[in-house]
This record gives sequence, C-alpha cells and structure tokens, in this order.
Amino acid sequence: MRRLLVVISSLVVLLPAIASAAPAGKAIFDVRISNPGQLLIALKVIEETAEGIRQQGGTPEFVLAFRGGTLPLLKTAPKTEGYSDAAILSEVRERLADYREKGMVLEACNVAARMFKIEQKELDPNLHLVVNSLISVIDYQARGYSLVPMY
Repeated sequence: MRRLLVVISSLVVLLPAIASAAPAGKAIFDVRISNPGQLLIALKVIEETAEGIRQQGGTPEFVLAFRGGTLPLLKTAPKTEGYSDAAILSEVRERLADYREKGMVLEACNVAARMFKIEQKELDPNLHLVVNSLISVIDYQARGYSLVPMY
C-alpha cells in the first residue's frame, strides 16, 4: 500500500510536467511547389509553425529542402508571369533571408538545379546547394527529424 501511495504521489507531481513539456521541434520540410503564391503561403505556414513551437517553450530546428519545380522560383532573377509574381517572389527571398538568420537550414537540390539548368550562382544566396535533397531528407529523418511534405 505504501508503494502504491509513493507511485501515485510521484505521478501527481510528474504528470503536469510531462503534459506541459515543450514540443519537439525537429522537422525537415520537403518543399516541391512551383506556384509563387502557394510557395509564399507554405513559407508563412512554416514560420507560424516555428513561432507556435517557440510559444510552447520549444526550439524549432527546421530544415527546408527545396527541390523540383520550386528551384526556378528561387533564382535571384526568376522568370515571372507579371508584377504580382515578381512581388511575391521578392517577399519569398526576404523570408528566406530572415529564416536563415533565425537558424533554419535552407537547402536546394542539385539534381533539380541540373534538370532545370540552373547554376549555383543563379540561386538565392541563402540556399545551400546539396548533391541530392532526397539523400538529405533520408539523413535528417535518420537523425530524428520529422518529414513534413509541402506540395
């Protein structure tokens, strides 16, 4: 009976601490969005997610892996469909610079760059060109990062 009381007392003390534990914040975002407006929305959602983790006492450890049709949008001088797209992509670049300052890792897939004939010097300077973003995704998952697809 005494042991049971000790266990119950311990649970009463520990449960609030367990319930209020800061959320884990390790995630790799697999970003494959070729529409400027949708890309901007995805970046806003990622930022809001990071802020939510901070508000709950956690520390976001985010990696954004850009591949596929996203890469042409991330050039320093992307081809746009008009003023609206140009303004949106300008905001995308501003957000990328801010995210990098906040410690987010920003990766661009070299496989996609090669397929779209994009030179490294043409990409946003905030991006780190990796050999293959799929390998990067696999590696981060093996290190405990949650995969968050953004299509």
